[in-house]
Amino acid sequence: MKKKIVLLLSSAFLVFTFFAGILTDNGKAGTTGSPGEKNCTQCHDSFGANTGTGSVTITSNMTNWEYVPGQTYQVSVTVAQSNVSLFGLGFEALQSSGANAGTLTPGTGTQIKNALVGGNQRANIVHTLNGGASANTHTFSFTWTAPSTNVGAITFYAAGNATNNNGSDTGDRVYTATQV
Repeated sequence: MKKKIVLLLSSAFLVFTFFAGILTDNGKAGTTGSPGEKNCTQCHDSFGANTGTGSVTITSNMTNWEYVPGQTYQVSVTVAQSNVSLFGLGFEALQSSGANAGTLTPGTGTQIKNALVGGNQRANIVHTLNGGASANTHTFSFTWTAPSTNVGAITFYAAGNATNNNGSDTGDRVYTATQV
């Protein structure tokens, strides 16, 4: 009898821990809309991507969007939508092969998560729980260190989620942007 109760409680604890992580930390890697990936509309599917009145923009302190090998740059992604107070983000920097380009370092309200896509382990900057809480717009800032050698053109991919903060995936708007 004791063994059954311990086993039952242990199982319940593991299930709770697994689902608590899923339900409280919604940033997901592999959803930027880059080659081989879907975007956030795979879960937040009430509307198609880029169909609302909001936007997502990528900015950086790079001159003319040209990187110097090994140099670290500030990158900001702004997600905007009127009458919204919670925003999400997925961002990655990729070479034309689909492999990571350089190194991402999270800033406030962001974290690194990884996804295996087309044989490449891709590092993504994603939001943390409530990391994008602000009225009408939120800017996620982090750093990107360029590869140590020139690897050619690099593309930044971003997907932003303007959520209605109802605790579910319904009614949210997703916006995407790229920058070479």
